[in-house]
Amino acid sequence: MDFNYYETASYFWHESMFIDRIVQELWSKLPSKIKVEDKVLFGMKSRIEKVISLLGEDPNVVRTVGIWGLSGIGKSTLARAVYRQIEDQFNVSCFLDEVGKASKEDGLRSLQRHLLSKTLGRKDLQIASDMDGIALMTTRLRYIRVLLVLDDVDSLEQLEALAGSHEWFGRGSRIIITTRDRKLLLARDEVQIHEARLLDYFEATKLFCFKAFNDKCPPEDFKELSNQVIYYCGGLPLALEVLGSALCREDSDIWKDSLRKLREVGPCGNILKKLKIGFDGLEENVQNTFLDIACFFEGRKEECVTRILDSFDFYPKLSIRILIHKSLIHCLDGCVWMHQLIRDMGQHIIRRNAQEPGKYSRLWDTSDIEHVLTRDTVRSSLSYNLRSSI
Repeated sequence: MDFNYYETASYFWHESMFIDRIVQELWSKLPSKIKVEDKVLFGMKSRIEKVISLLGEDPNVVRTVGIWGLSGIGKSTLARAVYRQIEDQFNVSCFLDEVGKASKEDGLRSLQRHLLSKTLGRKDLQIASDMDGIALMTTRLRYIRVLLVLDDVDSLEQLEALAGSHEWFGRGSRIIITTRDRKLLLARDEVQIHEARLLDYFEATKLFCFKAFNDKCPPEDFKELSNQVIYYCGGLPLALEVLGSALCREDSDIWKDSLRKLREVGPCGNILKKLKIGFDGLEENVQNTFLDIACFFEGRKEECVTRILDSFDFYPKLSIRILIHKSLIHCLDGCVWMHQLIRDMGQHIIRRNAQEPGKYSRLWDTSDIEHVLTRDTVRSSLSYNLRSSI
């Protein structure tokens, strides 16, 4: 028998490569939906239905829905829940996590490569530049029905590089964008905006109790303490989850100490880190306007706030509009409001930047004002609570 080792080895090598390609192709077409039990998605059912209704069912058009809201409100959770529910209806699907953060750390080309690799089933794609990535997407994806989620987008540049036009994608494609900045969504005429909303009391109670007690309601001896924590969180899912997990299996003394710390110091740890992302991205004059509102002007008439801040050259009308678009404040009945955790975060920033009240950039608490006046430790650049009486 004429047996050629090298020809045979070559044959089996090519065969194994061919089989590997078949496996990869089949794997990419298998549904990747992971079933998530309803108990961890409290209050999500109606929100999921709303987003799906905005996406629509017309198979001949491409549609984009933007989910907008403040940090920690559950935008990414909602987008992922919708993604898992409808991904089987598309030829290919891709969920890009934390687009803003990833683009800063690894560049837009890395995100483009991940998107194309996921949708085309190719791991060897080479992209020379952002424009090269755009060219590949416009030619390779225009005949494919794609489901794409761009999570936590924070600049128009990211949108232009990853989903610049509906013409890039095949008929029936759907794009979901989550962002803290409403202005990004308004810049695209074709985007339908869904404003993420806070949990109501009953939804918040279920979520908090699931995290704290693995139950739908608190034990009798923790009812009052639970209500205090739930009230403090103000329907913000992030805070409810973090605090519920932190207080799980702790005794009532720890709960009481934690509540006192929250009221006196404000949010900390993961809650503060998440909320502060929106503040850190602001220009200095907008940051100053935000801090003034957090310390002095919450609940005041917008006209009054604008008039006072105008004397400090903070461009208040523009700054207030930016803060609204960034989900850091909202105006209701002509007054300026912010979520209490956002307000506490702003006050925490003031306190964190100085060791004692006399060195704070702003004074709003009566005990701090008394401390400064009796000890004569005020700094020259200090802003007193007297602003609010102008």
